[in-house]
Amino acid sequence: MTSRSEQYAVGFILSLLICLTTLLIPVSAQALGLADIELHSTLNQPLHATIPVSASKDELKLLEVSLASKKAFQRSGIPREKVLDSLTIKLIKQVPSPHIKITSKKSIREPMLEFVLSINSGNGSILRGYSLFISP
Repeated sequence: MTSRSEQYAVGFILSLLICLTTLLIPVSAQALGLADIELHSTLNQPLHATIPVSASKDELKLLEVSLASKKAFQRSGIPREKVLDSLTIKLIKQVPSPHIKITSKKSIREPMLEFVLSINSGNGSILRGYSLFISP
């Protein structure tokens, strides 16, 4: 039979081992995040907008971004306007400031632009809608 002080010592050592083990777990379990869209152009100019992305380096390697499918637009209730076909959507994986760059070659003449992005990662995909009010 073990003494009470031996039981406390064993319990203390086990607790210490558990604490040390949790410290070894990587802290880089950062969830993917998309910020608000930032508009860098005005009406009657080619579109230039960015969306800051928060993700780990490993997440960035797997990410793919595109304009959502026609079905996704229908489900979201956002009309898929013809002007959206002229958009170029590119994920800039530059650390420390990764972002989605949205541009167009043609000038945007509509003061309001709505679209849905599809973001695919190794863990699945998400859809995110954006609205831009483009002032003159």
